[in-house]
Order: sequence, then structure tokens, then C-alpha cells
Amino acid sequence: MLMDDTQLKALFGLMDAENPPEYPPHYPPPALWKKNFSGADAAAAWRRSLARRGDLVLYVHLPFCREVCAFCGFYARPCPGPGAVDDYLSALEREAALLSPLFAGRRFKWLCFGGGTPSLLSGPQLRRLFGAVKGNFRPAPGARTAFESHPDSLDPAKLRLLKKLGVDWLSIGVQTFDDAVLKKNGRRQDNSRVPGLVRAARSAGIKNVQLDLIAGLPFQSREAFAADVEKAARLDPERIYLFPFQAKERVRLKARQAPWLWEAYRGAVESLSRRGYELSCGRWLYKRSGGDWPYSYDQGERMSRDFYSVLGLGAGAISYARYGARYQNLADPAAYARALSGGRLPAARGCRLGEKEEALNFLLLNFLQRGALDRREFRSVFGRGPRGVFGRVLDSLAADGTLVASRDGWLLDDRENGLFRLRKAFYPPGPLAAAARAYGRRLASAARAGEKPSAAPAGSGRAGASGTLVFEAGRAPFAALAPALLREIKARRPGTVLLYCSGPGPGPALPRLAELVGRAGMKAAVNLPPCLLPGLPRLPQAAPAGSGDPGVFRPEGWVKPARCADCVLQLECPGLDSAYAARHGARAVRPLRRRP
Repeated sequence: MLMDDTQLKALFGLMDAENPPEYPPHYPPPALWKKNFSGADAAAAWRRSLARRGDLVLYVHLPFCREVCAFCGFYARPCPGPGAVDDYLSALEREAALLSPLFAGRRFKWLCFGGGTPSLLSGPQLRRLFGAVKGNFRPAPGARTAFESHPDSLDPAKLRLLKKLGVDWLSIGVQTFDDAVLKKNGRRQDNSRVPGLVRAARSAGIKNVQLDLIAGLPFQSREAFAADVEKAARLDPERIYLFPFQAKERVRLKARQAPWLWEAYRGAVESLSRRGYELSCGRWLYKRSGGDWPYSYDQGERMSRDFYSVLGLGAGAISYARYGARYQNLADPAAYARALSGGRLPAARGCRLGEKEEALNFLLLNFLQRGALDRREFRSVFGRGPRGVFGRVLDSLAADGTLVASRDGWLLDDRENGLFRLRKAFYPPGPLAAAARAYGRRLASAARAGEKPSAAPAGSGRAGASGTLVFEAGRAPFAALAPALLREIKARRPGTVLLYCSGPGPGPALPRLAELVGRAGMKAAVNLPPCLLPGLPRLPQAAPAGSGDPGVFRPEGWVKPARCADCVLQLECPGLDSAYAARHGARAVRPLRRRP
């Protein structure tokens, strides 16, 4: 199956949207993993991996949250109650017991607890969790233990317990100090407690504190983000995590990227640098010992003299058995527990790793995270040079300007387009063709969207779906827009005219333009949701050809708004808060949720 660049970009976009936020550019990516990968395959992968030298990291996933925020793209779900946590811990104990014999005599240098919200657990549940982990897997002397938390589920007593259990690296998920932004994103949080929690963590003896902030959240202003950075810096944590908002597949609030995001992000990095923070991997800013933070996924780095593997426990957890496999557990806690009750490891999908996969993964991580590939380092890892593994592909990429040859190897010259060009050059065509077939109509729709131009100026038209004219119905008066619309209709003779409105409401000429389309013997449609069309109750909304998917029309694709939570205009909608209140009561804080 041959694909052009537009189709490949659409395919890579769909594949990336499935990944959790901040997932590294590993090869093979999860979208290319096999769904028939079994628990037996996972055990065999670890046997192959553990036969080699290498360090070990343990990651434990707790999927439950008090509520799942509208901006969250991780494997999380609302917690039904304490009993659900206890049942989950029972399943986790079974998984640890099944895997423990494979790791007899091996020690883990990092232990990481994430989610979800691990701090949601009570004191007895935390003791049980750490008992299950340390009772089945041996931490190395001086092992680092990291723990993620929500400010509302921490208190001084729990912080003292975490320290007693071995936590010296505490991440507090603030996300933003702006209460109004949190409320609109469906997150309850008492930000007034954060300074006291940082002090309490230090009083408990926890040596390293991280504050997590998100840049470009839905409803967030540039000024609010700058204020967040300033407030975090005043608390002087060992590390600040600046995370750009990413509208991944699991994110309910599909907001456009804020136009100020990267300029403000760079400004935040510069501001923190002046306060003594150093930048690591483009996301983390640290001082003192914050640069030694343990993390739960491989970055293609040596922990000591060796590279490391990651054992993931829990629903949705991802494991990396170096030279063995990458695989992911079943994400649904009930399905995860059922597999373990049957004595099976709960693998849902995965892929086997050999020399070629490890070499390509090493190449991609080095280019995309470090900007260079060192020829001698590659040879020291794989026993032969990059050309011996990849032939002359690197020279071809240097010839087209993607890479620049250097004395030590190659530099990535075009970082903006580098990921696409490297994937196009190195990903095998067979797995890509299989992924394209699996996406089917979704890929065709995404590719068509990639071919569409951006919104045309007001009073101009462009081709849309078959037989449809897209006409920009801007804020200009009817007398100015009508002649242009008639010219477009005469030239193209469409069956339907989509009156495209780019603002947060219909332009003043929209009713008369719709009437004009009707008199010309054609159907009129509009991209706005019904709540903004009180004067045009019978005017149909635009929908994808052959599809009923919810959403709203955007320059990059056809979709149809069904609810406020599906509508891209929600970020500009002055009536959204009153709509929440009318439907859920004056004290409503959660956004409208998609129906199951």
C-alpha cells in the first residue's frame, strides 16, 4: 500500500493521538503493537531481557481519581469508592506475585508510583501497596522512590507516612493556581493548601518536591500561565514540570493549541533559569538534586553504565523489557482483575524487540531528544556502526537537509519536520500499511482534512465535501457578501452551501444568506451548533460525509456539534457557564461529559 506524504502525516497523527501525553518517540509505537500479545509472551520477553545485563525500573499505576479532569489524556477513571481500591490492590498483589519469580536475585534502582492519583489511597491502603511491591521485588541499596499526588489528597500525616515508606521524590500535581480555569476544566482543588504542603513535605523529610504545571490549558490565558510559573518559583521546589497541553484521544476537552503557548513557554524557561533552574529534556526545570529525578519510561539513556528496562504493574501500565518486548496491560481495572484471577498476566497488546528494533529506537530517541546521533556511541551499544544497520539511509537524509553530517556522526538540522522525515525513512512499510488498513475511514478522513486549505477570507468560497461549497459568512454586511456568494454558486453549482462562521456566533448576514441559498434551489448548512441559531431553527448543521461523529466543523475536517462538550466554540462561548448552571445547578463545577 503506497501512501503519499499527506496520508503518512495523517497516519502518524492518528497513531500519536493514541499515546499518553509526553510519550517518547519509541519504536515501535503502540499503534503498531500486536493485539494478540499474551501474558505468556510478556513472561518470555522478560526471560530474554533478564538474560542480559541491565538496570531495572519499577512503575506502578493507580488508575483512580476523585474525578477525571477534562484535560487529562492518561489512563484514569473516577474512583467508585474505597472498596474499588481494595479490589484493585488485590489484583495488583496477584500480578506482582506472578512476576516476582522472574526477577529473583535482581534489584530495582527506581520505584515510581503514578496514575491516576496514588495519593487518593488511605494510609492502610498505601502500606498495603508498598508491601505488595517491596514484598515481591527487591529495591537496590539507595533506590529512588517517586510518588505522584493531588494537593487535596495530601496532608502532613500522609506525607510522614510516605517518607516512612521510602518516598523522597514527591510530585504535586498543581496544573494551575487559577481556580477559575480549574473549575471550567472540571477539577476541584484547594490551591491555598499548596504552600503548606510543600513545607510539610520538607518537614516530613522528603528531600525533593516537584510542582507540575500545564501550559496552554483550555480557558487559560497567557497572563495566568505566567502567574502560575511565578507562584511555583516562589515556593522554591527542586523541580518544576512545565507540561504543554496536548489534546490526545482520551482528552475530553479538545481545545485548539493556544496561540501564545510556545512563546510563553520559552519565557517561563528563561524566567526560571534566572532563578537558578536548569532545563532537562525540554520539560523539567530543576535545581539542587532535582535533576536526579527517577522516571517511569525509558529515554534511551544509561542509568549507570547500563541501559534499563521498565516493569509496569497495574491496569494500563506500559512495560519495556529491553531486547524482549514493549507491551501494555489491559486498561480497564475489571478486565485487568479478571485476567489475574485466571492466573494470567494481563497483557493487552505488545511487540517483540530484537536488535533492529532496539537500534531504530536508539536512533530516534537520540535524534529527537538530543538532536544528534554519535557514531562511536552507537557502535559501543550495537557492535557496529549506524551504516552497518541502516545502510545509506542516513546519507540520504543528510543529502535532503534533514540531517547534517558531523565529525562524530549526524545532527538533526530540521527539528520541526524531523520526526516525520525520520519516520518516513525508517519505519517499515508493512506495519504502516497494516495500521492504515486498521484505521480505514478515519485515515481517509484525516488525510482529506490535511489537504484542505485554511479558512478562506470572508466572502470567498472553496470546495468541501462532494457537491458542497464552503462559503465564509463573516461579519461583513449582506450587500457585500451576497454578490460573491452568487458568483460562487454560478461557477460551481453545488448541491449544498456550507455557510462557515469563524467567530463565536453567526454573522449578521447569515439569515439572509441562508434564504438566498434556498431561493437558488440549494440546501444551506452551517457549522454552528443549534444554541447559536435561534433565528434559523430549520437550518441543518454540517456533518461529515457518511459519518455521524460529533464535534464541530473546523478547517481541518468535517464534524458536527452535538453537545457543548463536543464543540470547539466552547472556549469562546460567553454562555457556557450559564448553560452549565441551567443544566446542573448554580454550583456545578464539572464540564458536561461525553455520553458513554
